[in-house]
Amino acid sequence: MDVFDFHNIAKSVLPTSHYGYLVTGTDGNETLRANREAFNQVYLRSMRMTDTSNVSLHTSLLGHELKSPIVIAPVGSQKAFHADGELATARAARAQEHLQILSNVTTHSIEDVIDARGEPVWFQLYPTNKWSTAETMIRRAEDAGAGVVVLTVDLNADSNRVLLGKYIRADDRDCSVCHNQEPDGWLDTKPMYEGTGSVTADWDMSDMTWDFLGQMREATTMKIVVKGIVTPEDAASCIDYGADAVYVSNHGGRAEASGWASLESLPGVVAAVDGRVPVMIDSGFRRGTDIYKALAMGAYTGRDRAPACRVSVVTGAVTA
Repeated sequence: MDVFDFHNIAKSVLPTSHYGYLVTGTDGNETLRANREAFNQVYLRSMRMTDTSNVSLHTSLLGHELKSPIVIAPVGSQKAFHADGELATARAARAQEHLQILSNVTTHSIEDVIDARGEPVWFQLYPTNKWSTAETMIRRAEDAGAGVVVLTVDLNADSNRVLLGKYIRADDRDCSVCHNQEPDGWLDTKPMYEGTGSVTADWDMSDMTWDFLGQMREATTMKIVVKGIVTPEDAASCIDYGADAVYVSNHGGRAEASGWASLESLPGVVAAVDGRVPVMIDSGFRRGTDIYKALAMGAYTGRDRAPACRVSVVTGAVTA
């Protein structure tokens, strides 16, 4: 079975609204669909008669030695889909020697996840509009052993997840059993916010600017990755404000209704970064060939450059 088969199984076994949370995009799901369709517009030209008997995927990223360029992207609330939640993912990452980025809306603490993985994870951050909340979580992650914090900047305000609303209304369970409706009830299942005093209203981050990176730099020695970049202009700003890596992402089509695929954003970002820092990417990846296409288009480059791919990429009539 492949990942698409598991998708169909998930639909049949997960609670209705939980499945809806997984598959929803924004508005009419146009960006979500674009993320997959973009890969269908990129073709590989295979080079023959090259010795591939001793190929290694080992590389490094921001000082971390990696078995492959495949990284587990941050996914929150994993206990909604598996009883062991992020601990199961950490054990899988440990077995396959993959880097894991842990969402800060994890259902297990970073300390427990690191223990399950057997080595540090990277920590993804939704800062909220209270600096004290961000500062508390940043320092907790650093104390736990994380060497990198991944600031997510593409969901600073709410998104219009129409499909999710339909699945929620179709779910006949009493969701209040698990979802405390009090203003800070969500803290019951989000241990990284313990002790922050944060409430649901604090999630409006619409006033966050690039100066936030300077605040982070003063609060931590961890390297800083900026996640959610889709334009060359913002990629250049990441460099100007001292980011250690740029992470191309549209939140899997859940944060914006641009209709523009993450993969389509990659070449412009790579050009703007111009090899100064690594470029990472997610959204829409389902197969190994998807990863290969992104590598060939410039992802995962910079000071910790991965070995060059022997491949040409054709997008429509344009060859890169």
